[in-house]
Amino acid sequence: MEQGPHSLSREAQESVKRDLLKSLRFLHENSIIHGRISSENIIVVKSSEGDRAFLLFAPSNVPNILLTESDVDSKIDTFELLKERDIQDLERLLDAL
Repeated sequence: MEQGPHSLSREAQESVKRDLLKSLRFLHENSIIHGRISSENIIVVKSSEGDRAFLLFAPSNVPNILLTESDVDSKIDTFELLKERDIQDLERLLDAL
């Protein structure tokens, strides 16, 4: 999402931010870590109804942190750390808009 001839208006930037934050929240609420948030994994679609942003996700790229009965606390800690990294990566990307 670089600035240039195809850059987004202020209103479109806010719409993109909302869409991406909503997407990431959905993943995390369903115990899914994205793990590779970058501009290469975002698509912005312009239409007459407004701009929409989509966070591309390929589950094969995500570390396996499925919770089992053993070592639950450790895996929850790992999930929280990875979730925080997702959030930080998205915030950095959004700050660059």
